[in-house]
Amino acid sequence: MTASHMLLLVPFALALLLSKPAESAGVCQRPRPWTVNGMDPMAQARADKQIVVLALMEARACGICVRQAKAMESLLTMLRQRERSYQLGNLSFMIVNHHMAAGSIRFIEGRVSFPVYQENANKQIWPAVDGAKDDIIVYDRCGGLVSHLKWPKSDLTKPHLWQAIQRAKWSKACCKQQTTEPPTISDGGKVEP
Repeated sequence: MTASHMLLLVPFALALLLSKPAESAGVCQRPRPWTVNGMDPMAQARADKQIVVLALMEARACGICVRQAKAMESLLTMLRQRERSYQLGNLSFMIVNHHMAAGSIRFIEGRVSFPVYQENANKQIWPAVDGAKDDIIVYDRCGGLVSHLKWPKSDLTKPHLWQAIQRAKWSKACCKQQTTEPPTISDGGKVEP
């Protein structure tokens, strides 16, 4: 690593050391499993040892959602271009659109190269991840919660997401704590052991 690369990382390292997760409750816990069209994106990400950045959006005429989606795409593109510098390894971005905004998902899908999943009213995803509109949630390679950013900390014009991704990259605590799978959610939205 060159000296100029190290100088670029100093502010991020300081911010990382001085910051703490936006919410400490539930850190290292996995969300309840959820599926979309028969797929379990979180289980696949764990199998592939990916850091996951999950954004919860309600696309219905939401200027903030469109801006956030574009910012996520820009961040992912930048991270991929500078992979050797940041050494993040596998990184997966995904968005879950709220079931009440299903007709507007196209406003987000056309702006990103990563998956945009559509929640449905019978099998809601947001409750499985204890999320709300505009939340961004970061999980480590083992599927453990690293950071749950709520608005305004989830605003991508601020450094909080970058700091959470760095914590997910360098922290090994969650992987050591994972021993059991969380309960699943049935198609009716009920929690099952």
